[in-house]
Amino acid sequence: AQGLEQQRLRVVVPGRLLLHKGLHLLSAMVGELTQFAEVLLLGCGDYGLPFRGIEHVEVIPNYVNAALGNHVHDFAPDCALLVSVLPESFSYTLSEMFALGVPVVATRLGAFAERIEDGGNGFLVEPDSGAVLRCLRELAEDRVSLERVASNLQTQPVRSAGEMVGDYRELLRRDAQASVPS
Repeated sequence: AQGLEQQRLRVVVPGRLLLHKGLHLLSAMVGELTQFAEVLLLGCGDYGLPFRGIEHVEVIPNYVNAALGNHVHDFAPDCALLVSVLPESFSYTLSEMFALGVPVVATRLGAFAERIEDGGNGFLVEPDSGAVLRCLRELAEDRVSLERVASNLQTQPVRSAGEMVGDYRELLRRDAQASVPS
């Protein structure tokens, strides 16, 4: 049994579970997903509470932000799952997973579609429980793609909030200069 447990895909679902964050997708697939995966609902809030008691699902409704890295490290996920069904404008959670070197499987919407290069720094799927399950099952059966993406993430620089603010200031400065009449 120990060997089987080590082979199970380890999936962290970071952030609040809400309707627009794909709660219904996760609900629809949790039964099949837990046949081949260990799942950690990390920071899921009250909507994650009904998942307590499901075999192969660990629920941490809330945590202190500074503890995110420790929770992720302790769980040692193979990938993170972000299944929003409405487009997000940036996704700080995606940035956190990138910074922690965790490959992300995400719905092909909004910022996920803009920021994830499918197979390069993560995986994109249609916002459909069947599509998500197919992708996760493929990754569970062949870990080479996950290993490649994890390796790629290790080479990506992690940008601080200060660096990003500096970029915005430079853009605003250029925009202001461009709008000054000659």
